[in-house]
Formats: sequence, structure tokens, C-alpha cells
Amino acid sequence: MMMMIMMMMMMMMMMMLLMMTTTTTTMMTMMMMMMMMMMMMMMMMMMMMMMMMMVRMMMMMMMMMMMMMMMMMMMMMMMMMMMMMILLKGL
Repeated sequence: MMMMIMMMMMMMMMMMLLMMTTTTTTMMTMMMMMMMMMMMMMMMMMMMMMMMMMVRMMMMMMMMMMMMMMMMMMMMMMMMMMMMMILLKGL
């Protein structure tokens, strides 16, 4: 489980680096990355749910899910901001 999380972190870092390097990224790539992150998060949730079938664990997982969603929202906001900045720079 931890390994999976680590891998996800690494992938996110790589994506961020890519974005930083290529300032001419289009909206499509951003959307694709967001979708991929969402998919990964969902898969992780499913795996955890399968592993832990106890009530308390389920409650904890719900909390974790909320946290993840919040993180995703933050990421999206950041992406939007970055896109705006790039567009402004382009103009």
C-alpha cells in the first residue's frame, strides 16, 4: 500500500516537473493528468476498501477519501491558476 502511494507521489512529481519545463502545455494535457490522478485515487480507495472490511476502518477510509478529494480540488485549482498564468504570459 505504501509502495503504491510512493509511486503515485513520484508520478505526480514527474508530471509537475514536466509542466514546469514545458510552459506551452495545452489544456488537454492538464485534463488528462487530472483524469489520471483521479483514476489512481479511485483505484487506491477500492484497494483499501477491499483490504479493510471493518466498520471502524470504513469510517477511517471515509475520512481519507474526503481528504483525498480535498487534495484533488486543491490540485485542480493550482492547475487552473498555472494555466491562467501561462495564458497571460502568452498574451
